[in-house]
Amino acid sequence: MNYTENLKLPQWSRSDRIRMEDFNEAMANIDKGYTTSPAVQPFVVGSYTADGDTQAIELGFRPSFLIISGVKQTTAAGLANQLRYFAITGKNEDMVRRVQITSFGFCTYLPKDDGVSYPDLCEAGRTYYYIAFR
Repeated sequence: MNYTENLKLPQWSRSDRIRMEDFNEAMANIDKGYTTSPAVQPFVVGSYTADGDTQAIELGFRPSFLIISGVKQTTAAGLANQLRYFAITGKNEDMVRRVQITSFGFCTYLPKDDGVSYPDLCEAGRTYYYIAFR
């Protein structure tokens, strides 16, 4: 009997006798591979705490789509006590001067005083959450 390269699933031929153990092992490999192998999952979820400077977040792959979210407390009158920031970008699009998808993950950049209102993804001490799709 032959087996697949990644999850070691059986590849039966007509002459192979299919046994209960083969079937159960294949199902266990599927379950183990799906739940523990990041390479099998279509996305990665994570977080980073900004240090107030440009940051490189390594994922081990180039995302095709990226969503970053952060929450900031505010005490400004008339506003909710939390502001939610979102940054969304696709594989071949960079969100001008804030986040760039790279071959290994993504980089966040400090905001510039250029009159453009994009979220700050580098505020020191603030935690940001992301989901990156393969």
